[in-house]
Amino acid sequence: MIVVTGMHRSGTSFLCQLLAAVGVEFGASRSWLPADEWNERGYYEATDVLDLNSVLLTGFPRSKGRLKAAASQVAYLALPGPKTAVRRARRRRLELERVAAGHAGEAVKDPRFCLTLGCWLEVAEIESVVVCLRHPQSVAHSLWRRQRVPRWVALRFWSHHMNALLSQLPLDRSVPIRFEHLQDPELAPEQLELLRRGLSLTASPEDMVQARAQTFSARLVHAVDWDPLPAYAAKTWARLEEWAEEYRGRCETDRPARV
Repeated sequence: MIVVTGMHRSGTSFLCQLLAAVGVEFGASRSWLPADEWNERGYYEATDVLDLNSVLLTGFPRSKGRLKAAASQVAYLALPGPKTAVRRARRRRLELERVAAGHAGEAVKDPRFCLTLGCWLEVAEIESVVVCLRHPQSVAHSLWRRQRVPRWVALRFWSHHMNALLSQLPLDRSVPIRFEHLQDPELAPEQLELLRRGLSLTASPEDMVQARAQTFSARLVHAVDWDPLPAYAAKTWARLEEWAEEYRGRCETDRPARV
C-alpha cells in the first residue's frame, strides 16, 4: 500500500491525479469522495479509509450523512492527534486490518494520515508514504478562500498536522514532494524524478512530464504573498525543507535521511 498525505489544501489531490496518470492503482472510483468545485477531478479519497481515519480522530465518520459529518468537523477543530487515534485504534484493530487488506497493492490518500499514520503502520504493509509539502501561507490562503478559516487558525492546523506527521514517518520509505516546485515548469522535472525513483515507478521521465502536463491546471492554483511566518510555523517549515533537501541529496548520494 502507498499512502499519500499532507496538510489539507497542499496539492495531494493533484499528486494523486498525476500518479493515476502513470498507472498507480487507487481502487474503484465509485468508492471515492465525490468531486466538487474545489477538486473538479476528484479527491481520490476512498470513503472507507476517510471514515475510519475520521472515527479514529473524532469518533464520527466523515461520509455517513450530514449530521455525522458536521459532528466530525466540529470535533476536528479540537485538534485531535496521534494519541487520540491510537487510543481508539486499539478498539478498532480488526476494522483497521480489514480496510488495510482491502487496499493492499493500491494507493490511498487522506490528509488525516498526518495524524493517524502510526495506527496504519501497525496493521498494514505500507511500501511508501508520499508527503505533499506546500508553503504554510499558501495553505492558509487556500483554507481562507474555501472555508473562511482565519489565517492564524489555519497556520495552527497546518503546524499541528505536520508536526504529528513528522513524529510518525518511516523516513526510510517516505518521499517528500514540493507542490510549489511541481507548479514551476523548470523545477517540476526534478520533483517528478524524485517521485518516480522514490516509488520505483515503471514510467519513464518523459512519461512523468507528460502526465504532469495532462493533469496540472494552473487556474486551480492561487498565488499568495508569503508573509513572515509565526516562529512555531517557521520552525516546522524549516524542518520540512531540511528533510526535502536531505531526501534529494540521498537520492543522489545514498546518504540516510533524518529529521
